[in-house]
Amino acid sequence: MKKNVIFDGVITPCRWDNKSGSIVQYSLQSYDEKEYVLTEKSNKINLSSFLNLPVQIKGEFKRNEKDKNTIVVHSCRKIDNRK
Repeated sequence: MKKNVIFDGVITPCRWDNKSGSIVQYSLQSYDEKEYVLTEKSNKINLSSFLNLPVQIKGEFKRNEKDKNTIVVHSCRKIDNRK
């Protein structure tokens, strides 16, 4: 199942390199308390620059082979999280 989605939340690290300890994958912690693993459609989006910031992600939702919720990120922008 694939569909275009827009989610608000905070980008956090979710996987690290065992040797160097550097972040190798990010996830979106949505405001409805769900986690979405993020992958990039292209290397033009630097997700690390949005780490721990409120963002709006636009992309393609799918479930991966391990039944994880995944978003292929098409765009990411910082938002004002005050409601």
